[in-house]
Amino acid sequence: TTYITFGSVQCILPSQSYYANLAIISFLIGGNAQLRYYCKEHLWVEKLGDLYVLGISKYAVSMLREISFVNFSQKPNLFKGESLAVFESIKIAWEIQAPFTLTKIKYQSQLENSPALLNDDPEGKGWLCQFQSPDFTSAAWMNEDDYQDFVKTL
Repeated sequence: TTYITFGSVQCILPSQSYYANLAIISFLIGGNAQLRYYCKEHLWVEKLGDLYVLGISKYAVSMLREISFVNFSQKPNLFKGESLAVFESIKIAWEIQAPFTLTKIKYQSQLENSPALLNDDPEGKGWLCQFQSPDFTSAAWMNEDDYQDFVKTL
């Protein structure tokens, strides 16, 4: 159990999930804070303290169908456009390129052994990597509502 204090009020965060607790904290401090951004390449990025987390959207996974293979670059730093990962599914092979400069990358290597995590929960436990970025800006990315509108046009 995790406790967090807001002024004189102490709250208990019941979940063992960092992401579930983050959602609760977001609600408590404002409720409408934008935590996650999406791009047209069906990636999402979320800022968590000093780090960012990158993943692929549920829509991308639904289009790929079942992902059976994940292979990460393993480089600790990537420039925009460099290969971050390769996925293989029953439909296609897909190379994910770094959408901007990523530094001090920590890949979720568990996905290489268990791609089912990506199929089951791409916007939660199936995240791809954590990193720092000197040049990420949310201006070129969509909020979740705008992304859902974009997906409807495809």
